Amino acid sequence: MDERNFLVSIACRLDNELIPTIENMMLMADDWSKIDVLVYNQDEESTMFKQTNFDSNVTLVNVNHIHTRNLSQARYIAQAFIKPSHEYYMCIDAHTRFDKGWDTIVKQAVDGYEGKCVITAYPPTYSHKDGKGNNDLHSFNKPLSISQFIQSGGAKIEEGIDYRKSLFAGGYHATKIDWLYDIGYDPYIDWQFHEIELSLRSYTHGYDIVNYKHTPLYHNYTHENRKKQQPILNNYHIHGGERIYGKIMKANMTFMEHKFPLGEERTLEQFDEEYGISLTDWLYLS
Repeated sequence: MDERNFLVSIACRLDNELIPTIENMMLMADDWSKIDVLVYNQDEESTMFKQTNFDSNVTLVNVNHIHTRNLSQARYIAQAFIKPSHEYYMCIDAHTRFDKGWDTIVKQAVDGYEGKCVITAYPPTYSHKDGKGNNDLHSFNKPLSISQFIQSGGAKIEEGIDYRKSLFAGGYHATKIDWLYDIGYDPYIDWQFHEIELSLRSYTHGYDIVNYKHTPLYHNYTHENRKKQQPILNNYHIHGGERIYGKIMKANMTFMEHKFPLGEERTLEQFDEEYGISLTDWLYLS
């Protein structure tokens, strides 16, 4: 019987940090035997990783990077790897380091919240040169922003508070596996707009988007250790802002947006009032 109850998804693109990331993930986990890792590796044919580079808990999917079109498409594939034993889901980038017991901390954060939630943050940073994390860019020290444009309206963290309101960060989010099955990723949303779209779609499907008091991992925000620098992909020439506007207006302005609609459990007006930020107004100006 498969006892692995935690699916971790990594969308890797031309990144030499993948193997150190997974090695550190294994080393710092409380129970590696309960974890499945999916790596969707976008790479060049000559430098692709091999399955033999990794532990048996890791499933490697290789694809030539010229045949992928956006980050959301790369993350979308995780839905096809859900097992009946999976209870928890986490998405990270291929340039990550971990605190000891990160898996226990993440599960407790998800389980400890009253109601449906996505735990998310822009994690503190680490340097690939020494692998050591520090507190720079921690989501509790600085406001969490959506892409490069919008900051969270959540209150500053207070003593004794475990969770605070947030918006969706693509590079680290954790939740129950139901989120991946029921909501997941729209594969036609481009990098610039994917965090806005995930925020709106998760919220309107009844999920609270929150930071937890302890973010047990670290992120590298530079591209120093990439195999190759590549421009942002063309996303089938679909503009992300237009796609989200089409979902709001139910206008089906772009390809198959009706397959990844906003939810009906909460409204956009409730979102704007709760966060103090009108993402829909921002879309009209972008």
